[in-house]
Amino acid sequence: METSNLKHQSLSRLWQALVFGFVFLPWISFSQPSLNFFTNRANSLLQQQFGFGLTNIPVYSATNPAIAYSAAIHFALQSAANIYDQTTPDTDFPSVFRPQFSAQSNALFIIGYTNVTTDFDAQIGLGFKDIGDPSIGLNDNVWGIPWVVGMKGHAPAFNEYSYSTACNVTRKLQFTRPTTNQPPQYTNQFYFMSVSNIFAAEAWNFSSTNFSNSITILITNRISVVLTNNYNWGTSFITSNATNWLVNSWPGSPTWHSTNNFQIPLLTTCIPLSPSLWSESAHGFISLSNFITYPASDEHQIGWPEHTWTLNITNHLIYALLDSSTGTNRVLDFVNLGGLGTSMNIIQTLNSAFASSPTAYPNIVWNHTGATDAPNSPMSIGMSNQIQIALGNLAVSEWSSSPQNQVESAIFRAFLLGQSSNTSLMTMCPFDVSTLILAESTWQSGNPLIHYTSGDLIQRTENLLILMPSFFGDLFTNSIGSIGKINPAYLSAKTNLTQPILNNGVVQFNFSGCTNLPYGVWGSTNLSDWVPLGTASQTSPGSFQFTDPTPLDSRSRFYRLQVP
Repeated sequence: METSNLKHQSLSRLWQALVFGFVFLPWISFSQPSLNFFTNRANSLLQQQFGFGLTNIPVYSATNPAIAYSAAIHFALQSAANIYDQTTPDTDFPSVFRPQFSAQSNALFIIGYTNVTTDFDAQIGLGFKDIGDPSIGLNDNVWGIPWVVGMKGHAPAFNEYSYSTACNVTRKLQFTRPTTNQPPQYTNQFYFMSVSNIFAAEAWNFSSTNFSNSITILITNRISVVLTNNYNWGTSFITSNATNWLVNSWPGSPTWHSTNNFQIPLLTTCIPLSPSLWSESAHGFISLSNFITYPASDEHQIGWPEHTWTLNITNHLIYALLDSSTGTNRVLDFVNLGGLGTSMNIIQTLNSAFASSPTAYPNIVWNHTGATDAPNSPMSIGMSNQIQIALGNLAVSEWSSSPQNQVESAIFRAFLLGQSSNTSLMTMCPFDVSTLILAESTWQSGNPLIHYTSGDLIQRTENLLILMPSFFGDLFTNSIGSIGKINPAYLSAKTNLTQPILNNGVVQFNFSGCTNLPYGVWGSTNLSDWVPLGTASQTSPGSFQFTDPTPLDSRSRFYRLQVP
């Protein structure tokens, strides 16, 4: 049997031929209008696989989180649209079907679909509602519930959405005493923090030929960044980015590793939290741009709580590829990804990243053992270690035994023992704890033809900790995910076909391929005249099965499938 790279499999429409005479192809023409055909075919596929039809697709329940619009549901709908669009000329616009909704008793259902033709602008102008909104009506747009776009002519496609977060955390310690030549009466902890982000999205002309149509890429991204602790104190940041990106000529991909065929219409930075001081008394952040001195109300602390700092990032992304050559915007590709995001416990990340080396820095200074989240919490082991490092009692490479550090340690020790002749009533711990967390999250298409739900995308999140000597503010990275590069998943995508099973004259065969890819099957007895047989069923992610509905007679039969 042959296998081929996904590029040649899906882009060039090359067929894989089995040595036993199995090949794969598209569907023949149907005379039914697009919506009628889509409705009938999609209803049949849904009933077979899920037990419900096109007029009662459950997509949300306030009491049952297991109910959701899934990649598997969309796969069935996409298959129906693709089958119809295979019967129309490649020069036609793709069929576009928009879901219609009914909100019922804390639940949301899709109760049918309607065509989107020249009314794209009017429909988008209605905005989008969150999936749990009880006011959702028949023709509303809902975040995370995609439209169904037939695959037609291999137009460039949405490829990746990624973001990078730089979160800097610094802990400084202040010691105050009532009079000179006395030990400190208060030990005060101060957290300095900043959060900055880069957000990026790209599209890819995966065809080997240039796309010469004059088109527009529309992207709207609503970003929510919320930094909270266990007391619900923190900060929230919401912003929206929108762009109309005009492309007059889009280079193709003459070679698999071409990189000039990407368009990056979204590449933006935002700073949801500029360098700021956390005030334990005010329960809020004070921007360093307004910082003069430590708040007096924070200089008499009686506890050292380890706050459960959690950074939540949520994205609602709309991507549309539009052709306006006819005077109105016609949809070539449309992606609606609602609720993409990540959640990171900052202190846990700092502490657990080095858990395999409990004596290594920075684990020893971020170890929160011994502390609680109560205002009068005892001191954590990490905070105690910070003091011991500054005194020279605990050796780490970040606080070397240089002459300067030895002098600072001696002065600090004298202050803590009440032996300092310095008249100042306050001193800072000479050793600060500062770490940068670089968190990268990416959602990448594993197939340029399958990218309409978050379940179709390959998600990856990585955290990288970088030690810094002191608080330094913001840091942005220049590289995010695979933006501007071939996604790693494309390089490993294969389709492998297996020997058919003959049972009472019925042919059945299995094959492995790309998850959620709609493989259409055709049959022929003479390799000249082909008839459509159906769409292969996905038995598990990446595994497919097809049973020929027509009993085998004495003649040879050949099969072929096509990645649309």
